[in-house]
Amino acid sequence: MVREFGLSEAFGPVGYGSGDPNYLHADTSDRSLVRPYSEHTQQLVDREVARLLRAAEERAVALLTQHRTALDRLAAILVEEETVDGGVVLEVLRVEADTARPQRLGST
Repeated sequence: MVREFGLSEAFGPVGYGSGDPNYLHADTSDRSLVRPYSEHTQQLVDREVARLLRAAEERAVALLTQHRTALDRLAAILVEEETVDGGVVLEVLRVEADTARPQRLGST
């Protein structure tokens, strides 16, 4: 996505397409690697991809940590019932959201 379509802040809307729309080559052993850009650009692409992956990992870990209570409850339900549907997942998340919401003074 970064190289082909320029989908990154570092590269902006610039893409370095391969010029070959067939991404599923059956046999590429006899083809030489030819890029329409420099090795330096490839290094920048690699760094940007690594940055995006690190950011996605950090976001995933933060979300899992933030919703740990709901995940633990869902795991316990799965141990008891072996399978759950989307309604159970939504209910667990709703209960977590209600529990996390601060109670107003005077409410019962």
